[in-house]
Amino acid sequence: MSGRTTYYSHNLLATSEPHLFKSAIHDGMDSNKTSVPKLTNNIKALAGVGMPLPVKIAGILNRGSGPPSCAHVCIGGLWSSDPNFTISSVAKSLNNKVIFEKTFLSLKKQHAQEFLISRETSGEQGSFNKLPSTFYIQLENSGKDNKNWAVMAFLSELVVRGVFKVVIASFLIVGHTHEDVDAFFSKINRALSGKHVSSIPQLLAEVYGAEEKRSLPRFIIEVVDYKSHAKPYHQSFKGIRGPVAFKFTMLDNRPIYQYQWTYGGPWLPTFGNSIWKRKDPKSSADFSVIPPPNREPLYAGMFGRHANSEEISTYLKAYVKHIESIQMKTDPTSDLYSGDQAIKDYWKNILKFSR
Repeated sequence: MSGRTTYYSHNLLATSEPHLFKSAIHDGMDSNKTSVPKLTNNIKALAGVGMPLPVKIAGILNRGSGPPSCAHVCIGGLWSSDPNFTISSVAKSLNNKVIFEKTFLSLKKQHAQEFLISRETSGEQGSFNKLPSTFYIQLENSGKDNKNWAVMAFLSELVVRGVFKVVIASFLIVGHTHEDVDAFFSKINRALSGKHVSSIPQLLAEVYGAEEKRSLPRFIIEVVDYKSHAKPYHQSFKGIRGPVAFKFTMLDNRPIYQYQWTYGGPWLPTFGNSIWKRKDPKSSADFSVIPPPNREPLYAGMFGRHANSEEISTYLKAYVKHIESIQMKTDPTSDLYSGDQAIKDYWKNILKFSR
């Protein structure tokens, strides 16, 4: 059985029995075409001046419960390319079933607790709107972002907290394409093609309208530092590179993981391994220690200095001046003038806020 066949079989299960199964795929979009402001023509005043605001989009396609697709948008370069963003994005998508019909353009700062597993299983099942018992997730085969101890710990914790009974993570072999999520990204590219995108809310609106079945775009302003949250409690996770899939379950009230060397092969070892430390390493009893659910969440905020902050600021200042030059030739009572004023104020506020 191939990885692609396995993925589509999981999708079929989730589609036919959504009360039992949920399937998702998570991947990153090429960010070369999503910088903001995105211009449709070359503007002399901006030629060779700094760089526009880089924007990164992570896509999640769901089968079963929840919105059919999610697009998590953030400022590219604010956070390292590592598991913290993947974990925050996946956790947020699980919460999206609750917020699917709510306003999607809000840039209001939200508490990082939204990304973490909450205190009690009963509350968790309520906030996640009774998610099914089994969760299949397909991830990019990247050790830096996905196939690492932190993501594995997070998936194990989803089981420990009672969000799911079984979580199975699969990784496509390097070089294989993710057909459906790549098609989703292509739709976003087509929606943006030939359009002047003057702000992040407008970008979110274009993403929202990219599919007939509306996707749910969210602007990510906080990323949980899950690595710091879980690091004191996890033990060495050996042999992570070779297997194509991992399964996380509970056995005799003990969180375990198993792996497959080939798709459709046996889950090994038979009684599983633990990713969490024992309370007493000398004891034969395996009472696993996991991160306390009521710890204050740690997160990396977006408001520190960007690595390219000077280039971005230079470009945005030039863009504001360009808008002002257009306004000088426009009737101040017109809708066009008012629209330009709103965009100008938007970027002025961002420049002021980013100092």
